[in-house]
Amino acid sequence: MPHITPRQMPLPPMLPIPPIPPMLQIPTTPPMPPKQKNIKRFFAFFTHLFFGRRFASFFATLFTTLFTSLFPLFFPLFFTLDSARAAPYIALGERAKYPNLKHFSYVNPNAPKGGTLKSYALGSFSSLNPFSIEGESASGLENVYDTLMAQSMDEPYAQYALIASDVAVASDNSSVIFTIDKRARFADGVAVSAQDVAFSFEMMISRASPLYRQYYADVREVRVLDFYRVEFVFKTTQNKELPLILGQLSVLPKHFYVKNGKNTFGENPLQIPLGSGPYSVKSYEVGKKIIYERNKNYWAKDLPSRVGQFNFDTLVFEYYRDDAVALQAFLSHKYDWRVESAAKVWARGYKSKALDSKQFSLKAFPHSLPSGMQGFFMNTRKEVFANPLVRRAFIYAFNFEWSNLNLFFSQYERTTSYFNHSIFASPPLPSKAESELIKQCDSRGEISKTRLKNMFDTPYVIPSTNADFDATSINGGVQGQNLTQNGGQSQAKNGEQKSAQNLARQAEQNQSPKSQVPSHILQERENLKKARDLLEEAGFVMKNGVLLDSKSGKPLRFTLLLDNPAFERLAVRYGRNLKLLGIQMQIQKIDSSQYANRVKNFDYEMIVGIIGQSLFPGNEQRYFWSKESASMVGSRNYSGVGLEVVDCLIERVIAAPHREAQILSTHALDRVLLWGDFVVPHYYLPNFRVAFWHNISMPKIHPRYDLSPQIWWDTNASE
Repeated sequence: MPHITPRQMPLPPMLPIPPIPPMLQIPTTPPMPPKQKNIKRFFAFFTHLFFGRRFASFFATLFTTLFTSLFPLFFPLFFTLDSARAAPYIALGERAKYPNLKHFSYVNPNAPKGGTLKSYALGSFSSLNPFSIEGESASGLENVYDTLMAQSMDEPYAQYALIASDVAVASDNSSVIFTIDKRARFADGVAVSAQDVAFSFEMMISRASPLYRQYYADVREVRVLDFYRVEFVFKTTQNKELPLILGQLSVLPKHFYVKNGKNTFGENPLQIPLGSGPYSVKSYEVGKKIIYERNKNYWAKDLPSRVGQFNFDTLVFEYYRDDAVALQAFLSHKYDWRVESAAKVWARGYKSKALDSKQFSLKAFPHSLPSGMQGFFMNTRKEVFANPLVRRAFIYAFNFEWSNLNLFFSQYERTTSYFNHSIFASPPLPSKAESELIKQCDSRGEISKTRLKNMFDTPYVIPSTNADFDATSINGGVQGQNLTQNGGQSQAKNGEQKSAQNLARQAEQNQSPKSQVPSHILQERENLKKARDLLEEAGFVMKNGVLLDSKSGKPLRFTLLLDNPAFERLAVRYGRNLKLLGIQMQIQKIDSSQYANRVKNFDYEMIVGIIGQSLFPGNEQRYFWSKESASMVGSRNYSGVGLEVVDCLIERVIAAPHREAQILSTHALDRVLLWGDFVVPHYYLPNFRVAFWHNISMPKIHPRYDLSPQIWWDTNASE
């Protein structure tokens, strides 16, 4: 059963293309100093004293011209007096681990170049533009583009020089200036300029997903200062994350898309892209395969932030419609590696002669990434899930422990927070400061006038059937778990499973003496009784085994929309418990393109979704939970959260002046979201389960925050 990873959701229809604003146009001549006439008069006065009237005009003109010519060299001083010292890195909240970077500690600086890395992807693709709002983009396109800064994968809040050789953040955090490395080149040899950066920013906010507009919402304007320097001016000084966010900007070649005054960006989804990154697209078959070749003249290959990386000459991505077929292809070594998402497959699916002879390995790589929230997302835009009491009842009906034991080989841990597996997961009870913050944001009484007011003195409970599980200890599973290679193959015997199911069906009739019932079945029975009580409080009554609205007489029924068959077993088991409560659940499986379109338009009642979280919560929270995103086509506000108290807390997270305030604000946001009962939480895995053939070599040190195939190399490549 998969622990799904964050996926790019479908994007909205194409937006009208605005003209490039005048502020993005680079002047054809160097910027002129202010009050130039006064400067010339200044020189004229002194030249008159030293050279006399005869030569005063000549030397005044000469010195003014020299000053004007040299002014661009001093131009930065006029804009960075209020800035911190320019540096080849950005570090937020903590000191940079590599102030004098030569190479990252998790790479092999002497890794040989050569060979081919074969990867797989599921589904299909119809676009070679990863930024476009149309079509499904091909895997691996991130290798075509460089960003302004390079993210360190063993630090949560640090970036190092890439396209930008230096970055200067204003001391009051009102702006940031990136200086382009003069060596930076696109694959066609054209130098990367500040105008390319400004163009890229405009394309992201005008032609891409609403995510980008939300992500860059706190940027007021972009200014091209000269050929190599670009400044981003902020709307607020409170968003400390903005320089890092802008450091992630992929830089597009303006000259490639704008010709004869016409902007063609996004017009041809299958146009082979041009970037400044380590690879270029060599060939492709739509929906089937895409091949990249390494740019041997890659401008940044010796840059400290790129040493020891991008070692394969060729990258191949083969597409498979079905994961079962893809697994068999891996076992036949049709491709080199895969991240395993299914617990059953990890435990049993790789048994083969090749594994016995150690031709490939199975390895779990622990990581320190937040796991976020995976679960059954209930769409509150639909009548069936508009009542919070109904949503709470649905949470009580889910038996994670049974599913983990019988379906997942006890490999997973329960998700208990929207910021699971991180320091941002809320503790059982709020501190005084957190309580005050929530009350300050509750201007409309969305908490104080509802049952949510209990959050101040009552822990939020994740229902459990495990006697050893403390349902009030919401720490997000920071400690994680250790998994053996076989995935922990303990499971209940068939007889025990049947007994458990029979006893669960007897929950309403209470036919079995408690002394004969295992404790976990008793607890599940109690959870179902609690769910029944909540449904009765919400105005539902049971009649002939069907739950009906006491006012309208309508049955409580809904549809779970799936595009991944791997979740079907989990859904079927969940549906059995709901049926005991008289709730009718239909499972509808559709193909990925239909699914993407329906999710984009919120045309569903329940889906399996995931909201992945970053190491530094910030702007993206608007896209997940804000009232605006609840009605924004293509947003990831799957449940339709639309509380003003949540909007307020999101802004507090973004504007947090220091680390402690950020943690406090995120705890408050997490707590309010949990008490809203928008999701039936699933489970998480604190490591990457990777199967790989031994033609791949990896560094001894693995980064904490990424799997990073870009640091691997071909075992057979010459040193």
